[in-house]
Amino acid sequence: MFTINQYVLLAVVGIVLSAPAMATEATGDPIASVPGRMVCQSRTVTIGEKSVDAKLCVTGGNFGHDKYAVKIGWSTVVEGIDDETTTGISGAYKGVPVALTCVPQHKAPAEGDSMVESMAKSLAGRPGTSPEEAHDMAVKMLTTEVGRLCTFRQGEHDLMAVQVNF
Repeated sequence: MFTINQYVLLAVVGIVLSAPAMATEATGDPIASVPGRMVCQSRTVTIGEKSVDAKLCVTGGNFGHDKYAVKIGWSTVVEGIDDETTTGISGAYKGVPVALTCVPQHKAPAEGDSMVESMAKSLAGRPGTSPEEAHDMAVKMLTTEVGRLCTFRQGEHDLMAVQVNF
């Protein structure tokens, strides 16, 4: 069983990890993760000095992990589950190192949300917890992951960025 401090720490870590998502802009339409089905978006990218058609694909998990992959032609060059892609996974295409990072994006509850107020009220009853701390903990605990910004890159060069929505 997690303590309140552990829940808060998990929420803060998730929010901090989502901050780099703002640094890269997705191009093209977002794709929607669908449980049990692979959904892809294709782009022409240049790896080394060769233009290739790459596909970023996501297969939604049925009450489990989503799976992310980048495919070029018939080959999967990098593949992993959502937890792995948060910190980045590596692969290679014809000897050229590539990487995929899918950074979580979060949405906090609306200001004045009744769930936040109810949870904050119950948390404020804990010894040593101020009403402000209880409110902040409630907001962090009710913040949800709404998507991921996936960036496929070669070294420091972004090859494609795709917004995945849940």
